Amino acid sequence: MDECINLKARFGARWKVKYEESYAAERGERAYSADPWLMIVACQYGEIYPHGGEMLGVSTKRRGPITKRIAELPFIKITQDGDDGINAIFHVKNIEEVVAIVKPRRRRQYTPEQKQALAERGAAFRFLPLLNASLRPKQRPKQPNQCPTPPKTPTGDSRSP
Repeated sequence: MDECINLKARFGARWKVKYEESYAAERGERAYSADPWLMIVACQYGEIYPHGGEMLGVSTKRRGPITKRIAELPFIKITQDGDDGINAIFHVKNIEEVVAIVKPRRRRQYTPEQKQALAERGAAFRFLPLLNASLRPKQRPKQPNQCPTPPKTPTGDSRSP
């Protein structure tokens, strides 16, 4: 089972897909490698992860009614059952029933009007390009004696009254 579902490519437009905690430990803090095995869909009551092939896994954060509802689904196979929740696998075709229970974090969806309004609000804070930079060369002194000298400060102890 070398292949798995790429969650970002398949569901990234609908839900927030992020990398699990071990991603930084395996790849480094600032590394970037699109490894589908380390992608997860963060949910309100757990997370969804690739299990291999066309199978996905779901893990819950705690025991309770959410765990019971997932376990009652006919297509779910529970792989681990613990005091702090369950891990279960299911086929990708049944994802709609699972996400109705675990509630994945949705991506923001903006209408074109909302995007335009955001762009207009942020326009006053944008950096402006340097206009005609070639016409304004840097003015540097050609000799050290042309440099401005700092003002002289009085010598002596500044703590004296």
